[in-house]
Amino acid sequence: MSANGSAFDLTTAEWDVTEQMREFEFDPGLLVDVEFEHPPTNEWDRAIARAREADDPRGVISEQLAATEQRYRNAFSEIPDEQLADMLTILEGALRHRAGLD
Repeated sequence: MSANGSAFDLTTAEWDVTEQMREFEFDPGLLVDVEFEHPPTNEWDRAIARAREADDPRGVISEQLAATEQRYRNAFSEIPDEQLADMLTILEGALRHRAGLD
């Protein structure tokens, strides 16, 4: 018995579901809001303060984005690389703006 990518196995009485399609989408405004306005820690505030005070603010931004990329890769391994790069670009712009570096 099957419909829409799922089947019920009568011998085991379990459903076998086959994923037909997966598409990852994100809302840039929501991403920035979640990361900067509702963070679980003040990681972004510390990065902004460090960038404002640093001799090399670009280095601070690069360091923060590398940490964010690693955090995202660990938490959301299914994010396609192209979209992860897009997300990081958006976060970099928001970080630069908040640090007064744009």
